[in-house]
Amino acid sequence: MPSLDHPGAAGQVVTRALLFEEGWNHRVTPRSNLIDVHLGRLRRKLEAGGASRR
Repeated sequence: MPSLDHPGAAGQVVTRALLFEEGWNHRVTPRSNLIDVHLGRLRRKLEAGGASRR
C-alpha cells in the first residue's frame, strides 16, 4: 500500500481512502465530508497567500 511519507509521494495524487487511513488513522466512511472540509480550508488559505488554483 502506498504511504504519504514515501519519498516519491510529492506531487502525486492521493486517494481519499489513503488520506483517511494515513491522516486520521481510520477507514473511509462513504458519506463523510471530512476530507472536503479540510481541503476547502487549505485551498482558501493557499489562495489568500497568493497560490493559484490549477
